[in-house]
Amino acid sequence: MYSADFLKKFAQLQQQQVNQAATAPTDSTVTAGESSDPVEPGVKMVGSRPSAYANAQPSPVQTTVYDPMTGKAYPNPGVATSEGVANFSYQIPSGMTVDWSYWDRFAQPEPTPVTATETVVADQTLPFNPPAPAPKPEPTPRPAPPVVEQAAAVVQPAPPVVHQRVQASAPPPPPPPPPVGIASRAEWENQGTYMHGAGHSGPNSGKSLKGDRNNDNYYANYVNSMNKANSSGQFDYAREINRAHSLKR
Repeated sequence: MYSADFLKKFAQLQQQQVNQAATAPTDSTVTAGESSDPVEPGVKMVGSRPSAYANAQPSPVQTTVYDPMTGKAYPNPGVATSEGVANFSYQIPSGMTVDWSYWDRFAQPEPTPVTATETVVADQTLPFNPPAPAPKPEPTPRPAPPVVEQAAAVVQPAPPVVHQRVQASAPPPPPPPPPVGIASRAEWENQGTYMHGAGHSGPNSGKSLKGDRNNDNYYANYVNSMNKANSSGQFDYAREINRAHSLKR
């Protein structure tokens, strides 16, 4: 282990050598390559001009340096000089604990923790209103067959025989079909399901509607749709509504 006096003297010698190399005088009397040089055409002259690095001044290495007296570390020689350290070392002094207190001024406070807030999303469920079926197009009337005029025969036809027609009573019209039954609330709770089948797919398709928070709206829409279908004579559509909800009526 080196003593503190030895380290201080060693640092002074290193600094003295650096200062001597930086302040060494340069010889400005040497001139070469001027027009007065006795150079024949086609002859290359070897001169005595100093190299490009002869007058270069050394610059301090930008790395961490240490104060051999206190053991305090600095980011680079410029910072150490600005802190009043004249003799610094590029190597950690042997047996000395490094003091990193200079970096304490750059310490940042702990970030404030962010409080997570829970966003409540409103219910996005829409009431079920099935669209009314499109009206069926009326059939295009067929054109009347052309009337073919027959040429008058030379012989007059015999007088037509008059047959006595018996007026038959027309059969009574068939009674209108009964309306499709509407499931009661109890039947709806027991066997009513979400829409399923062709055109109705999803994660809840075919599951029971019992216990659903929108069950009241679903049942009210079901009754409204069935009444409209029965009143307009669309019994097939009403039966399709029952079938889609798994209502056996």
